[in-house]
Amino acid sequence: MDKKDLDYFFGKESKGKTALEKAMTSTMLFVRSQDHLALYKPASKGLIMTAFDVYSIFGLDVMQEIFDKGSAIIVKEPNEPTVSLIRRREKKGITQDEVAEKTGLTLKQIQDAEDPNTRTDMLTLCKICIVLKINPKKISWISFG
Repeated sequence: MDKKDLDYFFGKESKGKTALEKAMTSTMLFVRSQDHLALYKPASKGLIMTAFDVYSIFGLDVMQEIFDKGSAIIVKEPNEPTVSLIRRREKKGITQDEVAEKTGLTLKQIQDAEDPNTRTDMLTLCKICIVLKINPKKISWISFG
């Protein structure tokens, strides 16, 4: 990958000769939802991620999709993040009521997050992920059990 390509992904202001070095010094920001990742804009809602986060978790192919299509789908398996949330909660031996209590969310919000037919906002997912000890930046991309 040449300098022009690296500048494209990480911005001309980033420093270094490798993708990793450029990612670590990039000021470019991204935003993720339950199942998509896009370039950050001031009106964006979701979890803000650095270029380093995106590069190290998702890689250059996903970054290329963002630049080509405006966003990238970041769901590795069907029914994610539902499957990971349920598996991790059950593995930890806690109920939906306990997750609700520990997060300050309602039982309905927990049930919705565990419903594959419901979209959940990232703030809610982050609260659940913290209780379940799941990295919210990686949810939907890496299966957790």
